[in-house]
Amino acid sequence: MRLPQARLDQVLDRFHQVEARMGAASDGQEIVRLSKEHAEMKPVADAVMALARTRAEMADLEAMAADPEMAEMAAEELQVLRETLPDMERDVALLLAPRDADENASAVLEVRAGTG
Repeated sequence: MRLPQARLDQVLDRFHQVEARMGAASDGQEIVRLSKEHAEMKPVADAVMALARTRAEMADLEAMAADPEMAEMAAEELQVLRETLPDMERDVALLLAPRDADENASAVLEVRAGTG
């Protein structure tokens, strides 16, 4: 699964915008709203940044694989990253999935004894 880079960039841009606005906000309600949004976006942004670092490291290792002295070591590390990349992409895709409005809602469950 290859996630579109434009979508990942959009998530990071929004996260950085929220962080910047949090520092400049003076209205209490806006600060609360931005803090909630920041808290929701932080795990997603961290996962996206980790994915970007892994992809960049893979590109560096592919370049190192051309060097005869580093080829074996680069190939081993590249294989490890290729194995972990699909899991990372799946995790990011799950974090990017739309949230259910009732996901964190409370529920009351009443259990009654049956008759007969």
